[in-house]
Amino acid sequence: MELVKIHSNNVWDIVKLTVYDEQKSFVASNADSLIEAYVTIQDGGVALPFGLYENDLPVGFVMLGYGTTGDEAEPQVAKDGYCIWRFMIDKAYQKQGMGSKALEKVLEYIRTYPCGPAAYCWLSCVLC
Repeated sequence: MELVKIHSNNVWDIVKLTVYDEQKSFVASNADSLIEAYVTIQDGGVALPFGLYENDLPVGFVMLGYGTTGDEAEPQVAKDGYCIWRFMIDKAYQKQGMGSKALEKVLEYIRTYPCGPAAYCWLSCVLC
């Protein structure tokens, strides 16, 4: 499993990834997430979107954040902390252990403190 930065050569492959219809209420589309990343970065925040690749095939998407965005719903640990803001595995690759492998890689990356030190990493979620 590999984290690959989103760039002009892979953005459309990542946008095409999707989850099952019954899962769509739990995670934003990758296109929406990339728009949110762009706006966050333009507003001075941190958003780190990556494609999740297995054997050079795009199988998922993750977007990390660091620090606060000004959203009142953010927990206190968001200040100077990392967030797994989005995480999805394409429906064609679910139930194959890809999510576990991807999460291990994501946490390995966060432990390098790419944006600075942090005491916490939190996971955003949607409550239905």
